[in-house]
Amino acid sequence: MHGPMHSHGQSKFRRNIGIAVDKRGVVYFVDGTTIQKINERGLLSTVIGSNGLMPTQPLSCDSRMDITQVRLEWPTDLAINPLDDSLYILDNNIVLQVSESLYVRIVAGRPIHCQVPGIDHHLVSRAAVRATLEAAKAIALSHLGTLFIAETDERRINRVQQVSTNGEISIISGAPTDCDCKIDPNCDCFSGDSGYARDARLKAPSSLAVAPNGTLYIADLGNIRIRAVSPNQPLPGPAGLVEISSPLDQELYLFSQNGSHLFTKHLITGHHLCNFSYGSDGQLAALAGRGGRGLQVRRDAHGVPLWLALPGGQVYWLSLSNSGTLRKVSAQGHDVAHITYHGNSGLLATKSDENSWTTVYEYNNEGHVTNITLPTGEVSGFHGNPERWSRVEVEASNRENFVTSTNLDSHLCCWPLGRFSGAPLGQVPRRPTWWI
Repeated sequence: MHGPMHSHGQSKFRRNIGIAVDKRGVVYFVDGTTIQKINERGLLSTVIGSNGLMPTQPLSCDSRMDITQVRLEWPTDLAINPLDDSLYILDNNIVLQVSESLYVRIVAGRPIHCQVPGIDHHLVSRAAVRATLEAAKAIALSHLGTLFIAETDERRINRVQQVSTNGEISIISGAPTDCDCKIDPNCDCFSGDSGYARDARLKAPSSLAVAPNGTLYIADLGNIRIRAVSPNQPLPGPAGLVEISSPLDQELYLFSQNGSHLFTKHLITGHHLCNFSYGSDGQLAALAGRGGRGLQVRRDAHGVPLWLALPGGQVYWLSLSNSGTLRKVSAQGHDVAHITYHGNSGLLATKSDENSWTTVYEYNNEGHVTNITLPTGEVSGFHGNPERWSRVEVEASNRENFVTSTNLDSHLCCWPLGRFSGAPLGQVPRRPTWWI
């Protein structure tokens, strides 16, 4: 970091608003038009900006900048990205990211000099770097790297937006109002508890915080409340299990409330097709089919699955990546399956058999599968309401369309279960939509 070093016990600060602490215990805070830090040894230094009379330099519209080239206008809030320990700065409706290598880039908001008159970039693209933020007040980051931005003019704009790790921006909470929350006493500026966060109304959201479990907390200042926006969670059925049906396969999948797959039943007859058992560590140990025939999962001392033992002595060896995702399955000295994923997302990209026949999987920005292309060229498209992921319509290129559903209640919190990923064996992968 650049800037003079001082003992913080002897320093005077101009204006302290935003503050953030990284995983090493380094403290960052706003001081006028600069960002200061106190390192692990208690030494103070300037990270970025200047409180002198130097003129503000225009931010680069699309390129990263060296930290020494950047001057801040009016920074108000800070946050740390847990994924890479980078510093995020909210500065006059622009969110900047400062990397550990001391480069700066815009992650949300569009500087005035970068905007083209007459063009609403939000209608053309969902890219956060082309979106215009309005009266941004606070920022926060989740442990998955999702950026949240609170915006309020205390009148008609009272919302929280999220920026995904692929850079797309969308409203997560705060329905618009036609009246003025600040001056109209009859304006309804509070609603939505126990409902969808997107439909909830806020009044002057002023601060944000994200818990380790992904819950977003909003200081709803005008309503004198702390609002919690939580990922959806599955509702248990009459037997206390979460049920997911597949009419195409005529199968019903039953999961425990912690996401472990316990049984597979025939959707029509109710007969058990598969039973799953788990060890004391909660990891899948065995699978039993009809007639008691099944397989055993053998693991090493660290719990990593090594091979599957089938009746008759047949063995399938498993090859996993460092992140724990399945990469290859082998038997009798040759490969029978290869699996790839979309980057580090854990989302299944391709699955190839021993003859190199490949199935391809595609997803939307929320991680829900949208298309599956079989080796024959047949394509199945999946469509559903991402806010109410209890019904999925499937269009197949062979025109055999169908609908699959879960037992998700539209009035309570639930986890959508429409995501394929490299989740641990026997567990349901999770991808949240949001409730307040």
